[in-house]
Amino acid sequence: MPKLFGMTTVAAIMAVFVLTAHAFSPIWNVDGWDRDRLSKAGISVHAWQHKLEGEDPPLQWVQVSVSCEEVPKDQAVVMTAWSRSSDLKTLGASRVERSSAIDGKLTLVFCVVPDQMDASSVEVHIWSKTSDGGEAVSGYKLSMKRIAELAREQAVAIPATK
Repeated sequence: MPKLFGMTTVAAIMAVFVLTAHAFSPIWNVDGWDRDRLSKAGISVHAWQHKLEGEDPPLQWVQVSVSCEEVPKDQAVVMTAWSRSSDLKTLGASRVERSSAIDGKLTLVFCVVPDQMDASSVEVHIWSKTSDGGEAVSGYKLSMKRIAELAREQAVAIPATK
């Protein structure tokens, strides 16, 4: 009887391990990726400025886009910009999701606030059906610091117009 109990316990633990590992869907931190690798994943970051409207003092606006062309149409795609204060007491969020009418790309335009860069990020979640009828999420996370760096690089690369 103790041997059967031990085998049953081991089988139960293994089943939980296998199911948990199968259900785990990573959200990859892509801060280390360069602009080309991000582009291959469908992610682009650009400095953004309205032609007529501005602020005093000027704000650092960015545009983050994600291509949905390679993702099957039955999969949900959600992009969220999280703005968190460094003490995590203040939270702001903006979100855009793919609908059946939007196939091409998702785009968010938002302001990068220097004292919120440490705890802020943009996350892209791609939901897919699993074989057991559930849903699993995978995707990407890009820190606000990296977004600001990419926007500055891109802004410097654009020649000034007169």
